[in-house]
Amino acid sequence: MRLPFADVVIHSEGLKGPESLTFDSQGRLWVLNYAASEYSIASVVRFDDAKSASGPVTLSPSLTIVPDSSAIEQARFNQATGLGFDKDGNLWIATVANVLRIDHALSLSGTVIAKESAVLSGGESYAGLAFDARGSLWVTAAGGGYWAMRFDNPSDLMGAIQKVPSARIHLPAGTATFAGGMVADSEGSLWIAMNNQLLKYSNAMTLSGEVTAAPSVVLALMAFPDLASKLVFWPPLPAPAP
Repeated sequence: MRLPFADVVIHSEGLKGPESLTFDSQGRLWVLNYAASEYSIASVVRFDDAKSASGPVTLSPSLTIVPDSSAIEQARFNQATGLGFDKDGNLWIATVANVLRIDHALSLSGTVIAKESAVLSGGESYAGLAFDARGSLWVTAAGGGYWAMRFDNPSDLMGAIQKVPSARIHLPAGTATFAGGMVADSEGSLWIAMNNQLLKYSNAMTLSGEVTAAPSVVLALMAFPDLASKLVFWPPLPAPAP
């Protein structure tokens, strides 16, 4: 089988173990580095001119977000896997022990020390994050099983908190070894990638509390992806009608 050629290949000194990527409302590329200053300590870089690139290119990041050298911040940025923007343009990062929000990231440039407006933690190991059509934050986690957790009104959260999620779905693990990326479609359904199956929950936005809900669709995977498994719809689905 002949593999397709990539239209764009980005080389950069700012890429240090790329783990996740997303685009902001201006079409700029954001990349989450798994290993920045030290092994498994994350950073975030933004490439403003990636959209116009073609073929192999070498780019310098327009923005680099790094934690400070304190033990607390280094721990918060340890083993990061998830990256995304909420409806208000705030940047969210999922790490092994925390979910972080950085406000006003769209206007930053240069090398910036991270200043988190919200730090969520609850004892689980977090993996992926996504936002649904209502703007709620979804996070996959492991701890006494595998979970998909929903936090409503995430932009209102402030400070370092242990927040009880609005919904906490116990995922059918079976032989799964992790729950990874997610994506919400325009019909309000949530899709979750595990290492051996894809799950669809048609009623995810209506659930509340801790529940064991049966997925409406289960797609078995023959080849197991790695921990960074991410999901996306292409072309992007239209936004739901108001």
